[in-house]
Amino acid sequence: MPTQFASLDPRHQRLLRTVGVPTRVPASGWLFRRGEASSDLYLLEQGAIECVDRARHPETVLAVVSEGVFIDEIALLNDSPRRFDARASEAAVLLRWPVRDLRALLRRHPELGMAFYALLGRQVATPEPERIPVVAAPGSAETLDNARTTCEHFKSRFGELEAFLRSSPEGQEGPDAVATLMLDLQAEVARLIASCDDDATEQQMTQLLRRELQPTLVRSALGERAIGRPDGVTASGAVLAHILVNKPLGEGRVGEHIDAWLLKRPTCESYRASQDDVIDLAKQLLQDISPRRILLLTAGTGSLTAGLLQELGDHPTEVFVVDQSQETLAFIDAGMAVHGQHVHLHTRQESLARIAHGRPMADLPQMDLVVVQHMVEYLPDRLASTFLRSLHTITSTQGSLLLVTPTPSPDGPLLDLLLDWPMVRREHGHMTQLLLAAGWSHPHTPEGVFPAVLRAGA
Repeated sequence: MPTQFASLDPRHQRLLRTVGVPTRVPASGWLFRRGEASSDLYLLEQGAIECVDRARHPETVLAVVSEGVFIDEIALLNDSPRRFDARASEAAVLLRWPVRDLRALLRRHPELGMAFYALLGRQVATPEPERIPVVAAPGSAETLDNARTTCEHFKSRFGELEAFLRSSPEGQEGPDAVATLMLDLQAEVARLIASCDDDATEQQMTQLLRRELQPTLVRSALGERAIGRPDGVTASGAVLAHILVNKPLGEGRVGEHIDAWLLKRPTCESYRASQDDVIDLAKQLLQDISPRRILLLTAGTGSLTAGLLQELGDHPTEVFVVDQSQETLAFIDAGMAVHGQHVHLHTRQESLARIAHGRPMADLPQMDLVVVQHMVEYLPDRLASTFLRSLHTITSTQGSLLLVTPTPSPDGPLLDLLLDWPMVRREHGHMTQLLLAAGWSHPHTPEGVFPAVLRAGA
């Protein structure tokens, strides 16, 4: 059976997409809240969105929206406030139509308007359980009881540790005790996730763990920056900058010691190590190419851009930095105005969501090197494949791709669940298959390079 959007005439679908804005929501991120003004209409294209009643205690998942279904279309029809909270139960990709733009489009194309409103009318008239699969699983009582016991256990241990650190002199005993406690917590989170038999149980358990344990983790600087990111933001500059500076900070000694432990996790170490690895590999790949062009997606903190400009200035080089943050690009422009007479820096603002969907980056020349960081780990396989194919089309025949993406590691469940930092961590074999399918040749991790960096040729 076709989805609701797919049931529209292909011509009408294309017209609607012209004013639709691709939107990504990370797992557990909020799309909108109950009572908010209905300024946008959403269509779920990939992932899952929960309709949640948070007024109930405990909160109740009313339904899970299927792919190809509009979300809260009644609010569009009668301009009413949102009827429920909408949360991504897994990373979601949506099309968003600003209501003003959508209504203007429908007025310009009356035939489309009739078909579109007829579709929404049929959706509203369809009984809710028939058009949105209701989540009936209440969750495993035993698993949730274990999670509650875990929360009480670790809250108690953190309290004891706080009292110990207040009374004890400075020394290694405090950091060691925090590290032991955090390793125990990491192992327990992984065990609890493995014990979940269904998505509903995992969602309820996640909410419980976050509610009870995040107030302690947010005392670390990394925890505060990660948990406090705006909805929809992935690897923000503040998070990455703190990882790269690698100086533990936090509220009190407990917060500082938790931060020190988090900064030593494999994910954080991989981001730090990848900076130098990418610069060294770029020098090797470009040593016989002159002049050369480099595309850098995304800007991150700007430190990788600075390193490339410094090390590659001995030949005519054009560096194109693409990011969706105008603030970050302005910082790069201002901070790197002097970078050698042979190097020309170009910055441009683009929607990373559109790029991830394979939308062409207009007017870019063929590149000799494409460097991608902090993107692929936030894309499901289908979008990752589309994205990698689009990069291949703008890479010269002698060009190469350097891809920075984390591999699975023991800290994954804790960062994903408790620090609200969900990532798709792929084994090298899986990543290699995606690269080959996208047209890249000989993907591999160069010898001696940290495993988070992969190299492939065009």
